[in-house]
Amino acid sequence: MFESTSTWGNLWDQTDIVANHTQKGIDTFEKYGQFVKERAAIEEEYASKLRSLVKKNLGKKPKDEDDAAHSFTYLASFHALLREIESYAAQREVIAESLKKDIYPSVTQKCQQLKANRKAHLAELTAIQGGMNATVDMMCKQQKNYMKAFKEAENAFLKYDKAEKNMDLSRADLEKAKTNATNRNHACEESKQSYAHSLEMANQAQHEYYSNRLPHVLDALRAVDVERIEETKKAMMKSVQAETDVVNVVQRIYGDMNSAISKIDSAKDTVTLVDQNRTGYVFPEPFPFEDLGSPSAVTHADAMSSDGSHSTATLKRGTINGSASRNPNGKSVQRKSSMHHRLFGGSSAKQNAESDYGSLPPQQKCRKLQHKIEQMEKEMLTKKQGMNGMIKMQQLYKANPQMGNVDEVESQMSTNQKEIDKLASEIEKMKKLFRDAQAELNTPLGGIADTPHRPPSALTSGGGSSPRIPSSLGGSADGRTGTPTSGHKRTSYSEESISSEGSSARNSSTPSSAVVVTNGTNGSQKSGTPPLADASDVYEDVEDLPVLGTCKAVYAFDGGSDGTIIMKEGEELLLLEKDEGDGWTRVRTAGTKREGFVPTSYLECKWYPNS
Repeated sequence: MFESTSTWGNLWDQTDIVANHTQKGIDTFEKYGQFVKERAAIEEEYASKLRSLVKKNLGKKPKDEDDAAHSFTYLASFHALLREIESYAAQREVIAESLKKDIYPSVTQKCQQLKANRKAHLAELTAIQGGMNATVDMMCKQQKNYMKAFKEAENAFLKYDKAEKNMDLSRADLEKAKTNATNRNHACEESKQSYAHSLEMANQAQHEYYSNRLPHVLDALRAVDVERIEETKKAMMKSVQAETDVVNVVQRIYGDMNSAISKIDSAKDTVTLVDQNRTGYVFPEPFPFEDLGSPSAVTHADAMSSDGSHSTATLKRGTINGSASRNPNGKSVQRKSSMHHRLFGGSSAKQNAESDYGSLPPQQKCRKLQHKIEQMEKEMLTKKQGMNGMIKMQQLYKANPQMGNVDEVESQMSTNQKEIDKLASEIEKMKKLFRDAQAELNTPLGGIADTPHRPPSALTSGGGSSPRIPSSLGGSADGRTGTPTSGHKRTSYSEESISSEGSSARNSSTPSSAVVVTNGTNGSQKSGTPPLADASDVYEDVEDLPVLGTCKAVYAFDGGSDGTIIMKEGEELLLLEKDEGDGWTRVRTAGTKREGFVPTSYLECKWYPNS
């Protein structure tokens, strides 16, 4: 007939297996706790690596570069995606926190409790087994005594029977043998009674052991095992719950990721590139034909020089203030210093106080100024709204003095009005700069009067022309003097040339050097003496240089020297000045509009035509 197996009493003869099973169960539970601990560490490491990855990709860029980058939808979406991944890493940290601080400690504590309960029940099992074994041992001992007494009684009766049949024995010996047999029989009966009593006790102890005590202990061990299994189940459910608790948040994160990705707009990004980098210049003007005149006129020039009527000297490099060397705004275009001059001497550049955006091309200057004006107008609107509120408070306090102090409000109004007036002045200044920037739009690349370089032979002097006379000082073919060519070109500024020019200027009998130009029509000569800047004002920056081309950094450059800029490998830059043999090229960054010099050998250059 089928018997229920729900009780461990059926394992009365498998107590060792029960003990081993309960021990393995607790070990498994403890192993799961260690698994939870290690998984929490993995989750923390995963979250930490995700955060490091996000930080690495976000990087630390200047605010203006960061704003420019976010103008592109694909970069803004990528950065939004990175921030969502950072939020996802935070949720993994929440899971790790729950596993490490809630589940693992409870599992460890429960394992200790289960071990103690199992140990107590096994000790009880050992105790009842010892009691039953002692009773059985007593029974066995009484049985042996009974068997011994029985053998001795048998031998006594055999001896008495033999003595009774022996006619040679005396009556006394026969009586002695009979008495011995009777005593042995009596001892045997006593041993038999003791054995019977111990047997009854052993049977009772055995029945009690197998029917009550042992099943009770086994059921207690079963309860320990059931508790262990339930606690394992509960711990596993808590582990899953730790993840399901953040599922909704993770789903929102995934939703935000998809939303950020959906905002990528290729058409908008292509337009943004134009908006951010369009200079506002137009194509360069056609090259004019320059007639150098009659070669025979050189003899006439030599004669005039020898007579002292016209003397020339090597021109000192500096600011050219002639009327033909002005930009559309009427500001003089000043020559730029070489890298050698920046590193080894010369006056520092003056700050351009007219605009914070002086280094930008016209179109970008207009865009930046317009954005700045809009911000300032919003601030102005806010302050005016605040002023209107103060006026109402003033009227209220005048009508009801107990409501507040009118003097404090009027003091605040005075302060606010000063701020409004100052802001209005700043806005007007910005609008003027905006109008000036608009006036620079649609000028040829390189500025007005961007004519090609005149060869050195076009400039003559009585004692021989100097090879270092700036080409921007050469006259045009029609005899006009002082008309600069490409204002952004720079000539060689070696120490030798600077020294020779300085001595030439000191030895000159006139305060400024004359530029002699040959007229191709009548062969006459005209001398132009454009005023030069003082030595302290040489090589000063007034406006940004036009772009001559683009380049790509083949190697990184740390820009450790004064006048240099940092350049990253692969970075796209704008070319401002060509290398004059000193190994340095002047460039401008596309994003921050920073200018400086970098090694020419580090660049892969693409010059614009006619630059």
